[in-house]
Order: sequence, then C-alpha cells, then structure tokens
Amino acid sequence: MKILFHPLNQRGICTILVERNIVIGTKTQPEHHEKSRIAWHPAFYDAIRLELLSYKDVLRFEFEHPLNREPLKIDVIVVKKEKGAVLDKPIAAIFRDVNIIEFKSPEDSLGIADFHKVTAYARLYCTTMQDVDLTDMSVSFITRRRPEKLLGYLEGNCKYAVEEPWPGIYQIRGDIQPVQIIESRKLPEEDNLWLKNLSRGISAASMSRILEQSSALIPQTPIGAYLAVVLQANPEIMMEVLKMGSGTMTIEEVLEETGWAAKFEVRGEARGEVRGEARGEAKGKREVAKNLIKNGFAPEQVVKLSGLDAETVKELYQTPVQPGSVVS
Repeated sequence: MKILFHPLNQRGICTILVERNIVIGTKTQPEHHEKSRIAWHPAFYDAIRLELLSYKDVLRFEFEHPLNREPLKIDVIVVKKEKGAVLDKPIAAIFRDVNIIEFKSPEDSLGIADFHKVTAYARLYCTTMQDVDLTDMSVSFITRRRPEKLLGYLEGNCKYAVEEPWPGIYQIRGDIQPVQIIESRKLPEEDNLWLKNLSRGISAASMSRILEQSSALIPQTPIGAYLAVVLQANPEIMMEVLKMGSGTMTIEEVLEETGWAAKFEVRGEARGEVRGEARGEAKGKREVAKNLIKNGFAPEQVVKLSGLDAETVKELYQTPVQPGSVVS
C-alpha cells in the first residue's frame, strides 16, 4: 500500500491516495491553548494506513497529494492498485478506485462548509486526472463527534438518505459518488484500534493494546507519528501503562520510535527521567522539561514526564530560550 498527501489550499488540506480510492482530510486551524498544540494529521496518516494494513498489497497511499499548482491539498487519497479490489473492512466498504478522506482533529467539528469543500475537491481531482471518473471515487469524512447539524442539512435540505449500517459509519445516499461520515469514537475498537484511539482520554486498556500491537509492527511498519501524538495527548495513561509493564513496549522503545529520545539530546537522561530514576539528575530533568515545553506539552504533562516539581516547571515556562540554543 502506498500513501500520498495531496495539497489543496493555504489552510493545509491533505489527502491519501489508495489506487482508485480517495480519502480527504482537512487540517484544522492552530489551537491557541497549550493542551491542544498537537499535530494530529501525521498521526492520522499512520492510523488510516494501520487500519487498512491487511490490504497493503492492493492499496497505494498518497500523503498530501497536490491537486494543481495552487497550494490545495487533500488530507489522504487511497488508491486501489488493482481496479475492483474488494475491501471487507466496514470503514472501507464504500471505497471505489480512488478515495478521498477528510480528517477532523478531536478538537474540531465537521460542518456544512467542510462537506461542500471536500466533495468539491473530488470534482477538482477529476479535472487533473484524465483517467478517473467521479463515479470511480468515494469521499470519507472522519470526525470525533456526530455532526448533527450537517446530517440534518443533508437529509432536510439536500434530500439525501443517511444510513448507519455499522456503528459510527453513516453512509450518505443521493450524490453521484458514495460518501460516508465516520464518527470515530463509536467505532468498535476490536476492528478500528488506531482510528478510535486517535484522541485524548483513552483508557489504560486501549493504551496497552496499542503498545502491544505497535511492538509487533515495528520496525516493518513506521508508526512513530501515531505513537508520538498518543503520548502527547495521553501522557499520564501512557506512563501508567509503561510503568505497569502491561504493554509489550518499554519506555525506551516508545521514546526511540516517536523520536523523543533524539529530540531530548540526552537519551540516557531522558529515559531515566521518565522512569524517575536517580541517574537522570537535575540537569537531565531540566533538559527533558525544556524540550517537552518546546514541543507543546502542557505544564502538568511536563511535570509527569520530566520528574521535576511544578514550581521548577513553572519557572522554565517563564525562562526565554537563549539565542543559539538548540531545542528540537
């Protein structure tokens, strides 16, 4: 399976192509509060690829696939390598040869304007690909919450039929191409582990399953972006599961896979600090804390992960980065 991202506009919409199927996702506006500064879209790229991993031989993924010379992007386009390939997974039941996927971060909502914009991307895509007809494409929207206003608009104003053949999967009937809206929090975890848990507030049991399956996939399948976001969104749960040893990955392995160990520049100290071991020492703790702050972690998360006390962390937030210093 090959993944491509497709640029569409200045807001940074991305797309994954899986031969003959398209999935479009739109990046949300930057969050202005500390807890929400999380890059969800690279993790979504990992998540959708992991959900369809069993079809890797018949799918190609494109990350941020450009539609034209303008900076317009589709989140994800999934294209079938062979036309007519059958995908049995419910989230891919409507897939055609080219599939556009639109992803909304947990803090964002899916609205009427988003629906019109992304379905328009499908039409624009057809104008750039001479061998693709609109009827050969599908559009999927992935959101954390049920878009009540949008669904009401589609049924009332557009006279479309909305069906829910599987929990959390709403198929829209009436357009020229198949369209679906996926409410990720309603998806059964046993079949959709990665998408369902791409959020804050996941359970320790879910985190344990993520780490267990991640351990089996590494290094053949890169999932660093996904693990990094899950760690940043759920640091307390991640540390709790790792310390309990209920998953099959160690703290060191998680830090290595997500790239945090390299970013900390003091790997041994970072590992020791997360464990709260004495070998971290004060200097190592402060370096870990500084890098966590630089990468958007909230104060309480920095306290948990670095081992520093709240007062020291508060002082670090108030200390400007020195010119010429390197903080990844």
